[in-house]
Amino acid sequence: MKRTILCFGNPLLDFDSLALKVGDKLKKNYLNNDIDIIFISQLDELFNYNLQKVYILDIEKNLKNNDVRLLHDIDKIQNHVINTLHDFDLAYFLKLLKAMGRINDVNIICISSCGNIDAIADKVNNIINNII
Repeated sequence: MKRTILCFGNPLLDFDSLALKVGDKLKKNYLNNDIDIIFISQLDELFNYNLQKVYILDIEKNLKNNDVRLLHDIDKIQNHVINTLHDFDLAYFLKLLKAMGRINDVNIICISSCGNIDAIADKVNNIINNII
């Protein structure tokens, strides 16, 4: 069965682009053909996937350099303050989808917002190999 990893981030912002860079590294060097790496630029693209069966790769602000962790519980994701529609983030969107009954829990691979791409990619690859 083919697995999907959705990579989130903004390539124009250094503090929000590491998941995209790690996803690109994984796509080129680590993963086999049983895994699709898909880069997501709009949150509404989540509607195209069965979120119970995908993995999400995104940064977590509170992680130290090169740290990686696996999160399953949407309720443990912290929201930031929503002032305008431009403030919607992945955490808010996942919680909204849960409230709508579209998902329960997901597999989110959280990485630090800065660090060594190779070291982080190695850790992510190990997590993926352990959970697939």
